[in-house]
Amino acid sequence: MVFELVDYKLEKFITKINRFSLWTGYSKQKNTPVLVKSITHEANITIYKSQLKHEYEILDSLHSLTGVPTAIDFEYNQEGVAIILQDNNMLPLSVYLQNKQLTLSNILSIIIRIADILGNIHQQRILHKNINLNNILINPVDYSVNLIGFDISSKLGTEYQVFVNPNVLEGSLEYISPEQTGRMNTFIDYRSDFYSLGVVFYQLLTGQLPFQSTDAIELVHSHIAKHPIFPTNINSKIPTTISSIVMKLLEKNAAERYQSSYGLKVDIEECLKQIAEKNNVDEFTLGKQDISEQLQIPRKLYGREKEIELLINTFGNINNSSEVTLVLGYSGIGKSSLIQEIYKP
Repeated sequence: MVFELVDYKLEKFITKINRFSLWTGYSKQKNTPVLVKSITHEANITIYKSQLKHEYEILDSLHSLTGVPTAIDFEYNQEGVAIILQDNNMLPLSVYLQNKQLTLSNILSIIIRIADILGNIHQQRILHKNINLNNILINPVDYSVNLIGFDISSKLGTEYQVFVNPNVLEGSLEYISPEQTGRMNTFIDYRSDFYSLGVVFYQLLTGQLPFQSTDAIELVHSHIAKHPIFPTNINSKIPTTISSIVMKLLEKNAAERYQSSYGLKVDIEECLKQIAEKNNVDEFTLGKQDISEQLQIPRKLYGREKEIELLINTFGNINNSSEVTLVLGYSGIGKSSLIQEIYKP
């Protein structure tokens, strides 16, 4: 259902992004084109009003960054809620791909641009958390890119995803990182966005998602325990080195992914250079210039192997009976971290 905005007129529906709708429109006063991300009273307005307001505030704080559209306005009434964005003659990558195909060089250039934007966002201490084809806007002429979808973004720090039903996890299940599932006993940091970017990269190259299922539990299990098919095995025209870059982004352990957007860019730029020179990509060592953008302290538990084994065995032996296990220790000694080890696959 479309609702009337005070200062803007909706023109053309573009696509649905989860519970949100994306429209083209224009300012009634200035007659300038805008993008409108909205939701109507068909959904829970209270929850989604908060999310759209959050996105507006995040975009406003990032207004000086290239690749982030300017947030112009925020409107709310009894019929719905919307944020108004600057229209940069772009459309969601998911919509673009319905009628167009990208060359390998185009794909690599797009991934470089997204990595650039993510690097700048992460420097502002923002974690996107919802990188997917709907939230990547592309200009069909020059392939410039913008990111939207900051409604669940958060400040970088020590965010921890608790164990919840997969159907209520934040983000798009096909694209979320293993740590976003709440089943890895680790904090979420900027490398979570690199995993989601890896899913996008995989999809652009192969035409399919790394893991395909309509079952939420199966998707979560795949992200934390299964390895996707090597892209070159799906399409033999994809150079092995490029497939290896994708698989590095899709590592289950964040410490084994790329640690910086710069390191990723350098490797993809080398691939682009070789394609331009000889229409092929030789194998080379990945991550030579990949230096972590932040000091990362390993989250691994040390010296608790016996306790972890006891907990896992106790948990595994429960059938139809009930059993209580007490974990004792001083405050701050690591009881919660120990218990959360049983969430791991």
